[in-house]
Amino acid sequence: MPVGQASVDALTPEVHVASAARRTALGVSHRRGREQYEAPLDNQAACFTDEIGLRTVNGLQLRLCSRGKFSMIKVETARIGIVTVSDRASRGEYQDRGGPAIRQYLDEVLVSPWEGVAEVVPDEQPLLCAALERLADQQGCSLIITTGGTGPAPRDVTPEATELVCQKMMPGFGELMRQVSLQKVPTAILSRQTAGIRGSCLMVNLPGQPRAICECLDAVFPAIPYCIDLIGGPCLQTNEERLVAFRPKK
Repeated sequence: MPVGQASVDALTPEVHVASAARRTALGVSHRRGREQYEAPLDNQAACFTDEIGLRTVNGLQLRLCSRGKFSMIKVETARIGIVTVSDRASRGEYQDRGGPAIRQYLDEVLVSPWEGVAEVVPDEQPLLCAALERLADQQGCSLIITTGGTGPAPRDVTPEATELVCQKMMPGFGELMRQVSLQKVPTAILSRQTAGIRGSCLMVNLPGQPRAICECLDAVFPAIPYCIDLIGGPCLQTNEERLVAFRPKK
């Protein structure tokens, strides 16, 4: 069986195709027995659990249902906001390193389609609140990741702005990030990053240092795709050789 094909017991009428050529184009083969999945084709994505699998082919997503049947849904490109919070970077006095570090991390981890919407804002709570609201409500971001402004200094206001614009807070994100960072440096206890939900958008605060950004994302990102599933966002699929996203078995 060619790499990237999925063998299933049956196809639903919606995706049943008469010709073998069409089945091959969809990356699906008809085979008796237990469902088997192989590595995704180049530039395509797949994420599977024991009960439900997702297979992306040519802009369409095949969802394996509990009885071994497929239904077809359109793949949605996730929009992800990347917000650097820094007075100096917003004035052009300091090169933004946090935003590019987040983008590089997402490029490494995500295999499903996504596009970044980047902003650099000063450490001003009203301006940051406006940026977060704009990205969530007008730009349609399902995930917003901020970097910077999480310390105890007077102008560090990122957690306060996040709490103001969110309807639900997710304190476990910050708790885990601090726990991981404390294994590296004792000053991690000074970090106040948090996370919250506004509508169908998850917002996550990160520290400003690129190395700390990667460490914190490695800690919390396994839970992010499922959180976005629960609030009605697009399915984020990860490169499982780099990071495995957790989705509970059905």
